[in-house]
Amino acid sequence: MEMKPITLCGVLALAWGKDSDRRMLAVHGMMSHKADEPIRLLAEEAERQGIQTVSIDLPGHGDCRGEMALCTAQHCVPELHAGLESLLAESREVGLFGVSLGACFSLMAAADLPLCQALLVSPVVDMPGLIEGMMQAAGVTPEQLEREKVIPMPDAQPLDWEYYCYVRGHRPDSWTAPTAVLIGERDELEPPAVTEAFCKAHGCGLEQIPGAGHWLHTPEELAVLRSWLEQNLSGCGKPGNRI
Repeated sequence: MEMKPITLCGVLALAWGKDSDRRMLAVHGMMSHKADEPIRLLAEEAERQGIQTVSIDLPGHGDCRGEMALCTAQHCVPELHAGLESLLAESREVGLFGVSLGACFSLMAAADLPLCQALLVSPVVDMPGLIEGMMQAAGVTPEQLEREKVIPMPDAQPLDWEYYCYVRGHRPDSWTAPTAVLIGERDELEPPAVTEAFCKAHGCGLEQIPGAGHWLHTPEELAVLRSWLEQNLSGCGKPGNRI
């Protein structure tokens, strides 16, 4: 499939396949890139349905290497919001595809935007809770984090007070877009019960892959992802169709 390098509000991006006034913005997860396998599977299915995929690199990933310190909610969410607004201004309809951290940032960025649908894979739907779990495991109190601002963590991203405050203030509580979610039954990063509660609260469709963890990457898991995309992407382009 043809991939054309573009920029979206100053962010490096790829436009997959033929031009269309129906588009999906795809946002990858941590330590991935804008042309990874889940996005390629999305782009292939989207093109079959006349939808163009536009995928971006988060800071410090793909062609944006060297900027990992900027891969934070307070930096990425405004950029994603601007990118979605730009696509909405020039498209008949726009949908969203997000994986893991990319899904988390996208939920915050698009909460007030008129998306035709969202497809979320292993989404982090409660980032404040995830950070609080890391704090508890490390024996760090909110007061300590507020005082020290940034606390390095072994084998993980540092705890950051500004980041924590931002995600607490930007929970996607008003999420209304028709949404389908795919997770692993044994997700070790975001407890499935947390994702189930989010889906119940917001009327999202939810499918779980038996035995799978957070990172869906085996041939069997990717086959499920492909089938899931085929079943759910059709929600885009059908006004009023709830997943």
